[in-house]
Amino acid sequence: MKIPSVLNTYNVYDNIGNKLIGVANELELPELEAMTDDVDGSGVLGVFADPATGQFESTEMNIKWKWMDARFFRIARTATFSQFTIRGSQQVTDPKTGNTDYWPLKIVVRGKMKSMNLGTLAKAKNINPETVLEVLYLNIKINKEPRLLLDKLNFRYEVNGVDMMKKIRKQV
Repeated sequence: MKIPSVLNTYNVYDNIGNKLIGVANELELPELEAMTDDVDGSGVLGVFADPATGQFESTEMNIKWKWMDARFFRIARTATFSQFTIRGSQQVTDPKTGNTDYWPLKIVVRGKMKSMNLGTLAKAKNINPETVLEVLYLNIKINKEPRLLLDKLNFRYEVNGVDMMKKIRKQV
């Protein structure tokens, strides 16, 4: 078992494969918050929130740009999907040898623009606009292994390659 240490570097690509050079110093990945309902009553000690498998609240990704150009405004077309592919190199350490190795990281995000902050104008400074994307699709692979797939429109939720919705899809 190798020990992950840092994200060595990454690049961001748009839906047609263009590298978005200098997009941002950081991307804020989505937070997945399960939809829940409280369980209480006879035979239960107190109350607990029970997550509904595969059901998530609104899921957002914040993209912090350094500039505005045609690619920035392409996301503003709310009738079409935007897709970003993030490819990175995760640095890991082998605990037996102490040697450093690298695992590929791939994250694919699809969604629609939810909000857009046009940034701030200041002489000789970056504008730093931001886009908030409503995430409808998220696919994460680490070292080429599937770790998370969430496809809200196609009823897919997989964790570490296990289809969490398989039984549910057969029943509906």
